[in-house]
Amino acid sequence: MSGLFDAQVTGDRSQQRYAPRCYQADAIEKTFQLWATHCGVMVRLATGMGKTATASFIADEWLKLGCQHHVMVLVHETQLVSQWKREIRKYTGATVAIEQANSKVSGIVLPRVVVASRASLLERTVLGEDGESHTVSRLHKFDPSLNWLVIVDEAHRYSRRLTTCGHVFEHFERNPDHRRLGLSATPERGDGVSLEDLFGGVAADITMVKAVHEGFAVPFDQRYIKVESVDFRNLHEVAGDFSDGELGVVLSEQKALQSMCIPMLDKVGDRRNLIFCPTVENAKLVTAFLNARCGKMAARTLSGTDSPEVRERVFGDHHRGIFQHLAVCGLCREGYDDPGLRAVTIFRPTKSRTLAEQMRGRGCRPLPGIVDGLDTADQRRAAIAASDKPDCLIVDLVGATSLEPCGSTVEIYADGKPDEVIARATQIVEAGETDVIKAIDRAEDEIANEKRKERLEAALEAARKVTADMRRRARIQANVQYSEFQVNQGHGLGQVSERAKEWAANVVMPFGKFKGERLGDRPDWHLKYLSQKMPNTKIGRAAATELAGRSSV
Repeated sequence: MSGLFDAQVTGDRSQQRYAPRCYQADAIEKTFQLWATHCGVMVRLATGMGKTATASFIADEWLKLGCQHHVMVLVHETQLVSQWKREIRKYTGATVAIEQANSKVSGIVLPRVVVASRASLLERTVLGEDGESHTVSRLHKFDPSLNWLVIVDEAHRYSRRLTTCGHVFEHFERNPDHRRLGLSATPERGDGVSLEDLFGGVAADITMVKAVHEGFAVPFDQRYIKVESVDFRNLHEVAGDFSDGELGVVLSEQKALQSMCIPMLDKVGDRRNLIFCPTVENAKLVTAFLNARCGKMAARTLSGTDSPEVRERVFGDHHRGIFQHLAVCGLCREGYDDPGLRAVTIFRPTKSRTLAEQMRGRGCRPLPGIVDGLDTADQRRAAIAASDKPDCLIVDLVGATSLEPCGSTVEIYADGKPDEVIARATQIVEAGETDVIKAIDRAEDEIANEKRKERLEAALEAARKVTADMRRRARIQANVQYSEFQVNQGHGLGQVSERAKEWAANVVMPFGKFKGERLGDRPDWHLKYLSQKMPNTKIGRAAATELAGRSSV
C-alpha cells in the first residue's frame, strides 16, 4: 500500500510515524462516534483510497482502549491474508496472528490482532468418538467475552443470511460491547440484500468520482473497441449477470479475439495492461494470441486455480515490467495493489456496476509519493497530471449485439445521477470523448438546456393562451358595455347616456393620419365615415355613439 500516507520521521530514521489523510481522519472520528449508537459501521472508500490503512488506524485506536480489546480481521480471499497481516502490523505495531489453513492461533495468550480467512472459520460437521455428529469451528478459540472489533474486508460479500459467515457474527455478538467495521469500495450486494443489519452507520462514503475530484485517484481515459461481429443475444443470466462460461465461448472465437486484441494493442501502446477475461480458457487464448502477435514474452495468464506461489511470482514479474499484458480470470478485482498499472482492458462485460467498478478501479492509484504532502485538491490533481501516470487507460467493449445495459465507466463516474444523464454521456463517450467527467458534465448541460428550452416554450405557450383569453374577454366586455349605453342612438333619435358619451369621446384613434387623437375632438364627417366603414368594430361603434350624442344635444 505504498504512497498512501504522509510519513513523518521522528527520532531514528528507521522509525516512521504514519498520519492519516484528511478523509481518513474524518472516517476514524466518525466511526467511533457512530459506535456509540450502532454496533456496525461501514466505511466506503473508492479503490486506491486506503481502506486497509484506514482500518489499521481504527484498529490501533481500538487496541489503545485496554488489554481486553482485540481485533479480528475477516478476509474472504486467502491471498489477502498476508497482505492484511503486513499492513495492520505496520500501522499498529501489534502482534498479528493468522488463522488460515495450517496457520493456527495457539497458546495461552491470545494475540491482540488475528487475521482470518472466512473459509478457516467455517462450521464443520465431524463424527465424534461417541459416534455422534458434532459441529466444530475454530471460532471457539476466540473468547467472545473479550471486546472484539471485527473488521470485515470487502463487506459487500457478507450477509447474516450466509451460512459461511452468519455464525461468525453470532459468536462475537454474545458480548454487546463488541463492534463491527465494514470496508468496501462498492457496498452493494449483487443479490440486493441490504447490509444495514450488519453495518447500520456510514462513517465515510468516498466514491470513485469524488476520489478523482479530490486528487487522490487518477482519472480514466476511456476508449472503446467495436465488436459488431459478436452476438450476445443468446447469453443466459446467472444472478443478474452474464454467464461467464457462455461469455467465454462467445469471446474465444478467432474472429472475436482478432476484433478485440488487435485494436487493444493499438490503444494500449507500451502501457502495462491488466486484462479481465470471463473464463480461464478465454484468458489463455487471449494470452496465446498476444504472444503470437507480439512475441512470447508479451503476455501471461493467471487465474484462481494457480497456487499462491505462482500468483506472487507472476504478479511480481508484471510489476517489474518483465511482460506487458496480464490476462486474469477470477483475480485482481479486490485487494490488488499495483500503482504502476496504466491500462485496464475489460474483456468481461458485466451488468453489475459493482464488478465494473472493481475491475476499472485496479488502475486508479496514483504513482507512489505523487500526492502525499499536498494540501489541496488542485495541487494533487496538478501533481497527477504532471506525473508519469496522468491517467489510466480503460479499454472497453462496445457495439456488441445486445451488450447493453452493462456496468460502464460512465455509470461509475455518474454515481447517483439520472439514467438520462448516463445514457447521454455514454453516447458522447462512444462518439469519441475520452474524458468521462467532461462527457457527464456535457450531458448534464445539454439535458439542462433542453429542459430549460422546454420550460421556456411551455411558459410562452401559456402566456400566449393567457393573452388570447384576455383579448377574448375584453371583446366580450366591450360588447356588453356598448349594448348597455347604446340607447336609440340612430340618427339623433332618443337619448344617449352620459356614461356612453364619456366613453365614446375618450376613445383614441388607433391608426391612420389622426392616430392618437380622441374621437371627441374629431369632426362629424369623420365620425360618420368611421361609423359607416367600420360598424362592427370598437372604433366604429364609438364614432356612432359620439355622433349620436352630439345630435341629442
